[in-house]
Amino acid sequence: MRMTNQDSRTLEKLDQLYEVGDKAGPMVLNGKCGECGGEVLVEIDKTSDGYGINGGFVFAADDGQLAIKCIHCHQKGNILIIQKTFT
Repeated sequence: MRMTNQDSRTLEKLDQLYEVGDKAGPMVLNGKCGECGGEVLVEIDKTSDGYGINGGFVFAADDGQLAIKCIHCHQKGNILIIQKTFT
């Protein structure tokens, strides 16, 4: 699977947040789904090969900020792994 520019921007933003944040536990994003407007709580854990994401989908929006979608809108299940692997 090839990484898109959006995937790269998302990883860069997550890396930036983890550099300045509390590295001891998961990062929690609480907000509204960018599509349906429903409440979303997303937990992000740094792993040895990227990030484990639970509760929704996280992506870098066009303005460079992180945006979230609920699981129902993204329709990909409840755990997503973003890996820093380029093919």
